[in-house]
Amino acid sequence: MANLLDIKKAKEIGGNIRRVREAQHLNLRALAAITNFSINQIVSLESGNYFAFHESLDEFYQSAARCLEALGTDQTKLLEETSVWVHKENTEVSIPYFLQKSA
Repeated sequence: MANLLDIKKAKEIGGNIRRVREAQHLNLRALAAITNFSINQIVSLESGNYFAFHESLDEFYQSAARCLEALGTDQTKLLEETSVWVHKENTEVSIPYFLQKSA
């Protein structure tokens, strides 16, 4: 089951992938050829749609890391520097109490 934090992480990581790709003046087709992903998979990664990866954050992160590696970037740094990771403790505050899942 997806939670708000996971969705935000995936969206931000996808945006990072898109920014790196565009900075290198690559189109979707070129990145797909480099990574051996389909264009649909690249679009899903860049849009942060981790549901396209069997709703598995691990599979999404592995694909994102592979994509960033193919782009020649430090995937560990980009994956860990997302603001969502840094502000993890603030997410509970931003979700109204009545919408929070009780343990």
